[in-house]
Amino acid sequence: MDWQYKVADKPFYFDITKAKTDLGWQPKDSNLSMFIDSYDWYTNYYVDSAEAYGSTHRKAVRQRFLRLLKAVF
Repeated sequence: MDWQYKVADKPFYFDITKAKTDLGWQPKDSNLSMFIDSYDWYTNYYVDSAEAYGSTHRKAVRQRFLRLLKAVF
């Protein structure tokens, strides 16, 4: 998906306010517990899945700012 490469260097967040207010929905897990679970999965399974499926990233992220820093330093 092209948008992934266009936003990779930009901050973004997900707002669940509308789901909470309109639907009365509440998340089952906290941000911290989801982060920990994701990290645990990554440390346990990433190498196996990367070897089996390869990387899904086919293009390098644009490095405008990094290119400037490299030129200056």
